[in-house]
Amino acid sequence: MLTVLIATRNGAATLPRVLASHARLRPPPGGWRLVVIDNGSTDGSARIVRSFAGVLPLIPLSEPRRGKNRALNAGLPALEGDLAVFSDDDAVPEPDWLVALRRAADAHPEAAVFGGPILPLWSGEPAPWVREWVRPAPVFGVTDPAWPEGPCDPTRVWGANMAIRAGLFARGHRFDERIGPDGSARYAMGGETELTLRLAIAEQAICWHCRGARVHHLIAVERITRASVLRRAFRVGRCGYRESRQKAAAGRPHVPRGAPVIGRELARALARLAGASATADPRAAFEARWQLNLWLGCLAEAAGRLLRGAARATPSRHDVPRAGGQPAGRPASGGPPTVTVVLPTYQRASTLERAIRSVLEQTYRDFELIVVDDGSTDGTGAALARVQDPRVVCIRLEANRGASAARNVGIRAARGQFLAFQDSDDEWLPSKLERHLAAFEAHGPEMGVVYSDMERIWQDGRREYHRSPAVVRGALIDPRTGFYQVCRLGIQSAVIRRECVAAVGGFDEAFPALEDLELFVRLSRRYAFHHLEVPLVRYYETPGGLSANLAAKLVARRLLLARYGPELEQVDLAFVRRESRTLQEAERRRAAPVRGA
Repeated sequence: MLTVLIATRNGAATLPRVLASHARLRPPPGGWRLVVIDNGSTDGSARIVRSFAGVLPLIPLSEPRRGKNRALNAGLPALEGDLAVFSDDDAVPEPDWLVALRRAADAHPEAAVFGGPILPLWSGEPAPWVREWVRPAPVFGVTDPAWPEGPCDPTRVWGANMAIRAGLFARGHRFDERIGPDGSARYAMGGETELTLRLAIAEQAICWHCRGARVHHLIAVERITRASVLRRAFRVGRCGYRESRQKAAAGRPHVPRGAPVIGRELARALARLAGASATADPRAAFEARWQLNLWLGCLAEAAGRLLRGAARATPSRHDVPRAGGQPAGRPASGGPPTVTVVLPTYQRASTLERAIRSVLEQTYRDFELIVVDDGSTDGTGAALARVQDPRVVCIRLEANRGASAARNVGIRAARGQFLAFQDSDDEWLPSKLERHLAAFEAHGPEMGVVYSDMERIWQDGRREYHRSPAVVRGALIDPRTGFYQVCRLGIQSAVIRRECVAAVGGFDEAFPALEDLELFVRLSRRYAFHHLEVPLVRYYETPGGLSANLAAKLVARRLLLARYGPELEQVDLAFVRRESRTLQEAERRRAAPVRGA
């Protein structure tokens, strides 16, 4: 099985042809699926995608915040199989495209990244100056047809025709959301090559050029102007500067693009432009302007890097010093964050921003926040669109699947070593993550879960202290309460090692309620828990369907008893009998007719 991912924003002009070409693909061995992520389109693109639902093995998703890389990251949780294939909303694949990629991946297990030819597909005959003056690779995103089959430089794998083994994403790698198309005119190109180069450096990933996997890039001739081509030169320059820095840091061969080189090349380009103007040579003037804009892009990227470095050197109100003088949770590199916060939400637009804000204002800063919109229809998307923070990833599910499924989607997308869970109507205190991570550091790798107490806030404004239970590794029942020992332990109060959640299998989606209790039961049988006896969460009691909630809890308690009953009978037979009677009586009362009805 492989999964194709395409991000689209206002692609209505090309999507019908592109999706129709996907419908004509020969299925690869093991099958395939197509994930299309709409990135806030306003031209009907989402409707076009949905119209192919009966024709393609399609999963339509939505990421309202602009940014192609952000949209692709939002689609990765839907990845199924061992190979993630990426293309664009203006790329038409040949019928054997996926078969060729599948064959290359199977034949070359030593390789982890695959690319193939990207050929131009003109909407008409381009003007002579386009054919003669323009460099097709950086301007039109097409590859050199002479590139041979075999291992290749990672910067020769481009986004319209790229495949990456899924295991690399499982290890936490993601697209850099700071670069790539974002709706602005001067964005930094190279979102895909930044990732492929990073994988080659960090994972020693071998890249392979597969000549048989061919796609065609749709190029609208009528939209090509000299001004548009020269604007692209600026973006190419930004990309080139980043790529040079990335290769230099890894000790790889690279084209120097430091300040002296930028200054020298800018002077040369200005001199060439002056010479071309004096001789009235239009081609020479165009080529000089291309070089000038390219090196201006390098200069802009270099200046931006200096400014970002200066900003990072200035402490903010979030930079809480720790031992050694370093701010709490400052990322040491551009790699995965230490913590992933998963926040599922459904119809909570009125409280969602408060919940998100309390996460973003943490004193510990090395985290990502994955918000999973579980099919909301109440303005949640608009609330999320107002959140402009690069640490936030939004995933939208087209249909409501429940809290457990939404949390599992977030877990599959997580990159951090630790998982924290926030509810969309609750609030964290600013030091929550910092205190949890300090506890993990103090207790070492044998500690699987760190949790805190909470402050409970009722609808009438009353507040009460919610003390979380003491959890003993391997125990099921608390002898003091005669009930499950992890009862009253809220998921929003806990931070858990991701490897522990993976080992026990995440949330059980069969449970309509008490899914956090059931997860904690499984975790407590295998891992140590540490209790921070201080309230670090404000837990708000919000309006809801009380009777529906009680019914769901009864079902969940039945499921718990069925799953753990044989073991419970060995340790506390009285509890099993008592719980059975309680559930029978509750079900009898629910089934009894209402008087006067």
